[in-house]
Amino acid sequence: MPEGPETTEFSGSVPGSFPESAQAGLAPVAGAVQDVRRGAEHGDLYMDADAGRALLGQLTDIRSQVIDLISECGDLDQPLKFGDNWVGDTMNQKLRGAAAGEPRAFTPVLEEFQQVLNDLQRTVKYAAGLYTEVDEQTAEDLRKSMKFFDVGLGNGGNEAV
Repeated sequence: MPEGPETTEFSGSVPGSFPESAQAGLAPVAGAVQDVRRGAEHGDLYMDADAGRALLGQLTDIRSQVIDLISECGDLDQPLKFGDNWVGDTMNQKLRGAAAGEPRAFTPVLEEFQQVLNDLQRTVKYAAGLYTEVDEQTAEDLRKSMKFFDVGLGNGGNEAV
């Protein structure tokens, strides 16, 4: 005997919801940023170094805000206490899924936006000729990745391998 009345299955975000709209708008932007970044890497795009630094400052501020939002999203993926019954369990599951558990949820969309900002920062660095900053960022990304494997890159990664 099923608990509670029969319900229609719900999966994915509510049509027209923030995550769905944001993701739909973000996908073409992400592709365009990657195309422009590739052009900048090949020297097909130029930007004045001072203008590049100014734009990088703005992008860094935006990226910091997105990182803060993502870290605060951890609070969204907590069990909600709507009661120990099928209504409470259903509400808990749906709201947590919309916040953090589904591919089109709020948190994954913010993480995708952060990646677009990362690509945009690299594009500006290449276009403005700020290659040392690109190298430093790449080294920092590598150090962060190596932490997952518990591998130390002593001396800032400058040791012979």
